[in-house]
Amino acid sequence: MDLTKIFSGMDKGPEAIQANFEKLNAASGSGTEWSKAGLTSLNGFGGANLCWRKYEINGLKILEFSGWCKTVHLEGNASADIIQVSDDIKNMFGTYFSEASSVVSSAASSLSFSTDNGRITLTNGYGFAIEPFETLMSLVVIG
Repeated sequence: MDLTKIFSGMDKGPEAIQANFEKLNAASGSGTEWSKAGLTSLNGFGGANLCWRKYEINGLKILEFSGWCKTVHLEGNASADIIQVSDDIKNMFGTYFSEASSVVSSAASSLSFSTDNGRITLTNGYGFAIEPFETLMSLVVIG
């Protein structure tokens, strides 16, 4: 980011300072408050505490889902859709280039987000069934 150098006695110094502040504010990004709106649990998922927010910085969009939830029963190496997001949330991205997730106490399990159908999917990476358990979930989608 190119900021204007400020010096004593410069012409239009206050305007240059203000322009620098505006550049810094634009670079630091902005985000929405955490919300539960637009999330519908599927297949018995206990997602009443799952929230989402959007953050933007330098044209980069970040969609974050996080909360204390109860998983669903999943057979070994199986997947299940657990959340349907509203079209407003789904349409924040055309396509995206990266996502990362965490299901605490279950490192082999993962979450993924589909911009095609607006669903979050839980995958059991173990070769055996897992029963529902309370966990902190986090999914970050970057586009």
